[in-house]
Amino acid sequence: MMGFFDQITNMLSGGKNQQLQHMMDWVEGQGGISGLIEKFSQQRLDYTIHSWISSKDKLLGQ
Repeated sequence: MMGFFDQITNMLSGGKNQQLQHMMDWVEGQGGISGLIEKFSQQRLDYTIHSWISSKDKLLGQ
C-alpha cells in the first residue's frame, strides 16, 4: 500500500495543470475509477474510497 501513497506523492510535485494531468494519467493506469475501487477493496479500505465518491446522504444512511 505504501507504493500507492508514494505514487500519489510523486505526482503532486509538478505545477497545478501538470498535477491534474499526472493524476488523471495515474487513475487511468490503475484501471480507472473502478480499478481504484478494486484496489482499495483488496486492502479493506472500501469505506474510504466510497466516502470519496458517495454523497453525504448515502454515507449517513438517509
